[in-house]
Amino acid sequence: MDRRRSTNLADTGDHSPITVRPLAPADVEELTAIVVASFGDEMALSRATPSVMRAQLRAAVAASSPPLSLIARVLGETVEFWVATYEGRIAGCCALHGRTHLMISTVAVAEYLRRRGIGRALMEHCIRRAGRLGKRYVLLEVLANNTPAVSLYISLGMREYDRRRSFSLNLSERGDGAILPPELKVERLGSRNLEGWLRALTASTSMEARNLRDVYGVEYLSSRPGRWLAARSPWERTARRVVMLNGAPVAYTCVRSRDDRARWAAEILPPIYTIEARPYLESILSELTAEAARHSKATVRLYLSEARPCEKGWEAALSLGYSSDWTWSYMYRAV
Repeated sequence: MDRRRSTNLADTGDHSPITVRPLAPADVEELTAIVVASFGDEMALSRATPSVMRAQLRAAVAASSPPLSLIARVLGETVEFWVATYEGRIAGCCALHGRTHLMISTVAVAEYLRRRGIGRALMEHCIRRAGRLGKRYVLLEVLANNTPAVSLYISLGMREYDRRRSFSLNLSERGDGAILPPELKVERLGSRNLEGWLRALTASTSMEARNLRDVYGVEYLSSRPGRWLAARSPWERTARRVVMLNGAPVAYTCVRSRDDRARWAAEILPPIYTIEARPYLESILSELTAEAARHSKATVRLYLSEARPCEKGWEAALSLGYSSDWTWSYMYRAV
């Protein structure tokens, strides 16, 4: 993280009471309370506690300081955490992270200081930072029914490229998984089975999302070294798989989990699949659930995109014991 300066409302010369600066160790306790108050429902779904959030903020301090910040820079990773102050008081925060594109996350503002432009100042700061770092896009995800936040993001030029419904499954209530039919196989993703990717991506995403082909590539494909590291990371494990139908790739999947298996939910990203895979969705989701169960002892969260006809996916999720949670909007903006 660049610790050389603070920003007074977008470096415009505006003498605002809002200042954006890097996260400091002394901020952790106060920011933990702000983040927990802002994301209580989401944390409950992920089985995250205040102590886990406190540990994450401390990890953010470490990641933005040498030697980890130097390692991240060499690897081309951006890992930044920013704090907003209002008239000298800690008012909110946000994170900015990624490689080829940057994700804005953990945008939180103290409840008693809302509607004073603090969230806008944090967002504008992140958008400018992404431009200075030479990135092409910034992205974020937000609850679709969070009207104030969605309105703010739209006013900043962000556009929705996907909408996803989330489903949760308590693993203690999980039944027996379905057996894959003989014509279907799930394999570790490799360079030998990438030829179906563009066809599956086109069938699975909206026209808006196709501007973000490289974003999906990072999430579902990565690179050969990236796939090796993601499967062995001590912080977050990522399992990328391809579904083969009679020897041809018809679906691409990704399961992510934290290192703390007892408390964190494993996440299944929306399967990217061709029309040929649609009759097999229940078998595919069952296999993904079994994969996620190897990464978590608590809960699995499954996401299904609403960008394509997905009633079959919802039916399959419910038949496997999942319950429907929320709908999320995924947004982006060029910088």
